[in-house]
Amino acid sequence: IEDAAESFTNQWAGTSKAEFIGATYDVKSALSSLSDEAVGVFTSMAALTAKATKASTQEMVGTLTTGYGIFKPIMQDVTDMEWATAFSGAMAQTVASFKTNGQQMADAIRSIGAVAASANVPLQEQLAVLGQLQTTMPGAEAGTLYKSFMMKAAEAGEELGLSFTDSTGRLRSVTAILKEIKGLYPDLSQAAAQVELKKALGSDEALKFVLQMSSGLEALEANIEAIHRAMKGGTAVTVEMARAMNFDVGAQMIVLRQQVSNLFEILGRTLLPVMTRLTGSLSRMIVFFQNVARSI
Repeated sequence: IEDAAESFTNQWAGTSKAEFIGATYDVKSALSSLSDEAVGVFTSMAALTAKATKASTQEMVGTLTTGYGIFKPIMQDVTDMEWATAFSGAMAQTVASFKTNGQQMADAIRSIGAVAASANVPLQEQLAVLGQLQTTMPGAEAGTLYKSFMMKAAEAGEELGLSFTDSTGRLRSVTAILKEIKGLYPDLSQAAAQVELKKALGSDEALKFVLQMSSGLEALEANIEAIHRAMKGGTAVTVEMARAMNFDVGAQMIVLRQQVSNLFEILGRTLLPVMTRLTGSLSRMIVFFQNVARSI
């Protein structure tokens, strides 16, 4: 963990070694099953994603640990550390695609919770939907609208006479569902269509979700694919964005200061045994002379 903290602070501005190590305690407290190596990786991914998305390390630690509980169960084919890097890449790409930021995405994920994941909706689809909603609303509201839609989608499909579920009984993708709705109601601006949809969906929030999302289906599909590619690329997108944030003179001076601090800490650890022996010898010598002085 100390090696991970040193490596990170030697490269990226804004997070001190003490803050990094403190963040590892938060990761370990939230996810006690992680190995020490995984804790170091999770903290590195949180700090790097924070740098790339204009969030704080603490915010991203909370988002990563919350996201792990929500999304890891539907991504059993990857290890914990692979999941952390994939999640980092997905978050960075979402922020880049929709001009949102890490804090807003964190709010959106907390608001939707595990509702979509329990329906086995892939991570890339959830993040793309939340990102697209944030083009017109804050993250927390985006999560609330998505949650309202997901909770009533299957029931609404039956009421509308549409097929919102697949052969296994699971919900189809959001894009497939919205295409079904648009096939039934080509002009969603009509009041009659909105009244029928609201009755089937059960709330203003779910209706607002459909109206917001149905106008940009092609862009949504493209962004889902872009986020999926970013997940496969691990931290490539995150690193590219973090480097852009790390490029100015102020950031470079902070990195230099962090490197110097790390150097002095390493020197302190290296010299400590020597200094301990030296001060011990000096202490014994001083006590000897004290005793000599008393005897005169």
